[in-house]
Amino acid sequence: MKKLTINELNILAELLSQCQNDKDLKSPSTIITGIRLTKSIHSCIKKYFEEQKELFTRFDVEQVEKDGTTYFDWSDNPAKEKINQALTELNSFEYSVEYLNKIDEEDFIIYTRGLNNPQIVFLYDYLVKED
Repeated sequence: MKKLTINELNILAELLSQCQNDKDLKSPSTIITGIRLTKSIHSCIKKYFEEQKELFTRFDVEQVEKDGTTYFDWSDNPAKEKINQALTELNSFEYSVEYLNKIDEEDFIIYTRGLNNPQIVFLYDYLVKED
């Protein structure tokens, strides 16, 4: 089971949302694998945001609303340095993700139709079965 940082998880989730459940897929399990992988990623992302919120609560970071968006603002918080350090550690934490590397190469090509080369290269390491 591979471990991924929150940045990798976010990129992977975004790219998976662009993949196509094409009728030409050789194996129906490819679609199920994509769904399970997406659910696993979203579970990790949810855990990240829960841990982030817990961190902000611990340091009494206030929530601010601006232009209809609510966010945490710690720019004036006396513990600003500790908060930044804790966020750096949280951002580098690696989450275990299930259902990686379960798709064969032929289905991978079909599944990633419409994506550009850098996106396909990035996804290859996470989706294609390892030898």
